[in-house]
This record gives sequence, C-alpha cells and structure tokens, in this order.
Amino acid sequence: MPDGDSIFGVIANVAEDETLRLGAKVWIVDHNSGNAADRVFVEGLNIQGRTIKKWIASENLSNARAAWVPDHLRDTVLCRNGRGDAETIASRIAVFTKQESDADTSH
Repeated sequence: MPDGDSIFGVIANVAEDETLRLGAKVWIVDHNSGNAADRVFVEGLNIQGRTIKKWIASENLSNARAAWVPDHLRDTVLCRNGRGDAETIASRIAVFTKQESDADTSH
C-alpha cells in the first residue's frame, strides 16, 4: 500500500474556456492517452463558482504540473504513485500544448 504522501496528480491552469474560470486551477481526472493527451477531462470551478467536470482541449490549459493530491480528492482525480509518473503525464500535456501553439503561428 503506497504512503499517503506519495500520491500525486496533475493540475493545470485554464488559459481559455467559455465555461471554466480563466486562470483557475483544474485537476486532471482523465486524459486521452492515445492522442498524446490532446483532450483531458478536468474538474474545476466554473464561472458561477460551482465545481464541474468537463472535457477540454489541452491547448486551452497552461502550466501543467504534478501536485500532491489531498485525501478528499483521491477518489475523483487521476492519481499516480510517485511524483515521476504524474510529471510524465504533465509533460505530455505541456508538449502537446506547445506543439499546437507552434502550429498556429506557422501560418
């Protein structure tokens, strides 16, 4: 059984969305791993201040990073045993976002 201090997840900030608060921290609940995490299922605050879950394009997120998961969120969000696994997922999201940004500016 893993130590409670070694449970990590992935968080990011909302850069662009019509439903979620801009700049809000969201927890990654699931990701589309087959397509390099181009879309992720997140939990965060909407504009009215309620907690919602929704699929969002990774390009609409910024600053994806590993974070320790509090006890009350462990049944809800994507959890990994150890910081390294969570950082790997965060880097996949960050790389995809960067690739999308580079593709948009090349036109």
